[in-house]
Amino acid sequence: MSAGFSAVGFDIVGAVEVDADAAATFQANHPGANVLQADIRSMGRKRLAQAAPDGIDVLVGGPPCQGFSLNGPRDPKHPSSELLVEFARAIELLKPAAFVIENVPGLLTYGGGYVIDSFMRRLHRITIGRRRYNVLFELLDAVDYGVPQRRQRIFICGVLDGTFTFPSPSPERITLIEAIGDLPEWTAKSAAEALRLPVSFPLTRYQRARRRGATKLYNHSAKRLQELRLARLERLDEGDDKRALPTELQAGGRNGKYRRLRSSAPAPTIVAHMAHDTAAFIHPRYGRMLTVREAARLQSFDDTYRFTGSQFSQFRQVGNSVPPLMAAAVARELLNTFQAGRAAAAAERGVA
Repeated sequence: MSAGFSAVGFDIVGAVEVDADAAATFQANHPGANVLQADIRSMGRKRLAQAAPDGIDVLVGGPPCQGFSLNGPRDPKHPSSELLVEFARAIELLKPAAFVIENVPGLLTYGGGYVIDSFMRRLHRITIGRRRYNVLFELLDAVDYGVPQRRQRIFICGVLDGTFTFPSPSPERITLIEAIGDLPEWTAKSAAEALRLPVSFPLTRYQRARRRGATKLYNHSAKRLQELRLARLERLDEGDDKRALPTELQAGGRNGKYRRLRSSAPAPTIVAHMAHDTAAFIHPRYGRMLTVREAARLQSFDDTYRFTGSQFSQFRQVGNSVPPLMAAAVARELLNTFQAGRAAAAAERGVA
């Protein structure tokens, strides 16, 4: 989310992140920010304000969503389920001019819609002075905003002044191979190794945009495969999964496992479970799974954005993140709202 807001022109001044590797990644990519590695549930006003001692215009975040995910436990007692309320508390303490929250579509149907209704009422009740936030939400798909991936997420936005509108979808679709086709078949030997960024021609517009400023290729590591898995990959064509394997090479798990991705379509949703298993993300052309960098490309991260920690942690960070281009589309509309509000205030002063 912060990478997208930064690309549009917002200054990233602070963050709260409980995961040590994610906090280190954030700090490395936003060196001027005050990054607090802590559990927000244990933070009072004074401690929370240390992340932004001079105040903020916008509070953004994606409270962990395992409790709401359709692919997760959907457990109301899951620790992540209370973090929406913590986000509301942060709004009350920090009093931003606007906020943006990202979450999974399952939030809309969780508890028969009671959770989202209750949360929206909580947001509407927050007062800053005598003002209340104008709050609305929308289900957006990353593929509509230049991201080479189908990824539906709910965005909740609130502004104290002005009228916010969500960004309009674009008809353009970026395919998987247009996004990662320039990256090499060979991979790094370790999660920390940096490779030479190979010369590739011609580059697509998307590839040129992601390469801008990069001199080396970081995070281009993939899961190591045993001989049986390699044998399975060799038998799969684009679009196939384990159901296309012969009997002697069959594998357990759900349909969709051992899925060779299609070159000519946007990627399916990049998920944090890739940290455990990337068998559903087989490269369309090579005999291996996607690398961390390829997953990051499909999330629309620039190649200059580096992920820290183990390969396991890097995959989890990429899968948990908000695609920067998707965040940038929302941030751009929010910036337009601010500028329109300032213009209206200036005109009103002129009339006065």
